[in-house]
Amino acid sequence: MQKKYYEKRPYHNGISELTMNLPMKCGYNARNTIEYNWGLYGDSNQRVKELLGTRQVWEDKIGIDYDTALIRLLAYLPGQILPWHHDNLGNWCRNNKDLNPDIDAQMCDLGPIKRYLVMITDWHWGHVLQFQNSYFPRWKQGEIYDLPIPQPHCSANIGMRLKLTCSISGAMTHEVKS
Repeated sequence: MQKKYYEKRPYHNGISELTMNLPMKCGYNARNTIEYNWGLYGDSNQRVKELLGTRQVWEDKIGIDYDTALIRLLAYLPGQILPWHHDNLGNWCRNNKDLNPDIDAQMCDLGPIKRYLVMITDWHWGHVLQFQNSYFPRWKQGEIYDLPIPQPHCSANIGMRLKLTCSISGAMTHEVKS
């Protein structure tokens, strides 16, 4: 498990109102921008991947190449937030640089690159997920959202119960029909 916070390093890339390090200037700090996540260090990516299914399940049902799948199990305790940001799939690109990823086109040598968000716990009062100007309340455990890259978004737990989500990034094997 990795515990991250964003106090002493810029969290955002580019120049805009959302990305000029303004979150740090307006009060985001080591006490309120904590995330606990599994998937980047040691064998945690492989272990979480195995929890979700076999290679066949991944490629047939999830539609993501098993070998390129990067899982991030994210835990937010009450009072913790992930400030406004744009995803750029940086960790996935570093792990799969041999596939020549092109983030602007969301493609690699194997085909399209996808990111999904899986809701691990049911929504509870104070659980927040926002993409641009749209909120997504009342989700149910197991719901899956297709995360378009890049799009400004944020996530927070300003409630009373643990908020668990899981992001899945990888090269697509095929479109999954729900």
